[in-house]
Amino acid sequence: MDNFRELKQNLLIVLSYEEHKFVPNEMCPLEAKPKARNCWRDFDSIAQCYVLVSMSNVLQKQHENFHTAKEIMTNLEDLLGGQVALA
Repeated sequence: MDNFRELKQNLLIVLSYEEHKFVPNEMCPLEAKPKARNCWRDFDSIAQCYVLVSMSNVLQKQHENFHTAKEIMTNLEDLLGGQVALA
């Protein structure tokens, strides 16, 4: 299994334990009600933290200003062609 898939699988295991079943892979819909939008933002923040802590310091620095977990995951896959260097 390549490193990107391993990182994603490990992330899903941890998020599952935290009672979240996925990495947010889309932006919060604009039409979402305030309560739903807040829940989405909270969950996305949790996912971002887990993604960042799972990568090397160099990659953390490159991704610290990304706004969503989706942006980070998409960039990692594009940037590294699926070969994420784990910390």
